[in-house]
Amino acid sequence: MTRTAMSTVANRKSAKGQKVSTGEDLFDRELEVLPQELRWREWMGRIEAVLFASASPVERDDLARVVGQGASVEMLIDDIQAELAGRPYELSQVAGGWMFRTKTQFAEAIKAAADLGDQPLVFTEMEMGCSAPSPITSPSTGRG
Repeated sequence: MTRTAMSTVANRKSAKGQKVSTGEDLFDRELEVLPQELRWREWMGRIEAVLFASASPVERDDLARVVGQGASVEMLIDDIQAELAGRPYELSQVAGGWMFRTKTQFAEAIKAAADLGDQPLVFTEMEMGCSAPSPITSPSTGRG
């Protein structure tokens, strides 16, 4: 359904004068029915799903739309990053947003799987910058 069609449906009124509900109205960002620990895990899963589904970096404000108003996107990202330790991919800040990236140490495995032969595996400057280790500091304390 196009945005125009969805908008039309959302703006229709029932016979009693109430707005017709759309799927967007049913999305529960707050998850108040869940205990705090399960709510946090669900929010982490939502952020991971959005990032996994995106071919380009996802900005913080976009990620904030899938979690509750009181949730810290930065803390959720920190927890996701901690869980990814030891995995062949990581969550990287790229071009003002976040995205999953394969760690450079696995470049040869990727090259072998893609059967590139002797063709060099070329990374763009942005990709190399994303994979280089860099200290992450907290905006509020200036510490990592």
